[in-house]
Amino acid sequence: MNRFFPFAVIGQIILVVVAALLLTESLQSNQQRYLESEREFIAVNTAQLYRSILDSAVLLVENAASRLASNPELVLKGGPAMDALFSRIEGRLEIVTGIAFVDSGGIVRVSSLSTGEFMVGHSVGDRVFFRSTISMPVGGTFVGDPVVLDGPTGKNAHFVVSGPIYAMNRTDNEGPIGMIALRIDPGYLEAVVYRSEYANAFEVFLVDDEQRVLSQYPHRVDAVGTYCPPCASEQIYPIRNNPPVNLALRYDDSRLPRLLGPGRLVSLFLIALFILLVVILESLLWRSLVRANRTQRAVLNERTLLLQEIHHRVYNNLQVLTSLLSLQTARDTTASPYLESTIGRIDAMARVHRILHESAALDRIDFSAFLRDIADEMRQIAPAGVLLHTEGLDNPYPIPIDRAIPLGLIVHEVLANAARHAFYPTPVNTADNSQICIHFGVSEADATALLCIRDNGCGMPVEGEQPSEHTHHGLGLLLVETLTDQANVHIDRESVQGRRGVRWRIEIAG
Repeated sequence: MNRFFPFAVIGQIILVVVAALLLTESLQSNQQRYLESEREFIAVNTAQLYRSILDSAVLLVENAASRLASNPELVLKGGPAMDALFSRIEGRLEIVTGIAFVDSGGIVRVSSLSTGEFMVGHSVGDRVFFRSTISMPVGGTFVGDPVVLDGPTGKNAHFVVSGPIYAMNRTDNEGPIGMIALRIDPGYLEAVVYRSEYANAFEVFLVDDEQRVLSQYPHRVDAVGTYCPPCASEQIYPIRNNPPVNLALRYDDSRLPRLLGPGRLVSLFLIALFILLVVILESLLWRSLVRANRTQRAVLNERTLLLQEIHHRVYNNLQVLTSLLSLQTARDTTASPYLESTIGRIDAMARVHRILHESAALDRIDFSAFLRDIADEMRQIAPAGVLLHTEGLDNPYPIPIDRAIPLGLIVHEVLANAARHAFYPTPVNTADNSQICIHFGVSEADATALLCIRDNGCGMPVEGEQPSEHTHHGLGLLLVETLTDQANVHIDRESVQGRRGVRWRIEIAG
């Protein structure tokens, strides 16, 4: 083991501890910023919501007052028509829990409530909302006087929104005939405030201009009318100005989750210890993987060199064999045509091993490189005046080695047959009428390839015709038919221009 490994472990321990401390400080700072942002967001949105609630209630009061002003006798008399009107007004706002008409003497004449302070016949002449509203001009509205229902039952206060009613045919000195009053349940705030993740940490106060509690959630008995505890130190959000109604929040941080409590410190220590163990195990595993990777690379390189050497030796042995056959050809002229064909076939196989030796991949060769190589050879053995045209031989097309040799032999036989037997060795072979064309195309969609080899020579013999020296069927054609399945190709052969030339179409499967 490396002598520096213990120092690396100690360094990793220090790194983990420092990272844990920095993470803790960052989490604590982020939590504080989030809390402040959350509190501000809830307070502002709650104030806006309740402001919109009271504005809607004011519109209802003004609408009801304008309707009742046109028929004061109906208002004072009451009856089913007034009850139906009150029901419609009350149903327009879900937080309205009652509506009543109070005459100028403070007596409740018409009400949708059968109990409590707003029941018919009850006097509210001593209430703040009555004294303030009855002295208001036309169109005035009073908001914010709390009404405690059912005595000391512990229920929250309800807000009252009221406005004066003046007869349409009044004189300048006549006062209002009475007032319309809505009772609003501020508990509507509760559902909004408790949507927050830290809802249990808040207390909500609605206070007047003297910081007395008008309503409070969560409710505490006898909270209404007492001094608001958080108003001296916390921010107050105004809701209404006639008279002032404000929103205040109190935060109890003891009910918030502690980031660095004892339990969290233990958890943090265990997490740091676990991370340390993981780092140590990862370091040991990494060292083992590095050693194993080096060993595998060495073995792979050794095998690669061995395979390249094998291909190189096979290529050299085949070259020696072709050299021996060439010597035999020079000594035995009667067998030279057959030996030359054999030399060409052996040379085609040797070419495959040479390309494999020079290639980085050892299980496949670039068939385009093989075609370029064999095309250069055919140019040398073709009769004078015969041109060889190539197209598409720059398209790379790798094929497995087990198909490369039979496919190479097929291509060699077709090209050698065209170069040796398609044209007569006479001066008629000119650039205008004697040529061999090789076209190679690759389909990227299905990884197939198409090789077309065409000449305009003497063509193949037809049925019933006596084959000549240049049109006979020999061993080459038999090899092509035999190697077709092994090379996994489909071959079509046809004569072109009547009897003038042959076209081979070789479809190579992907």
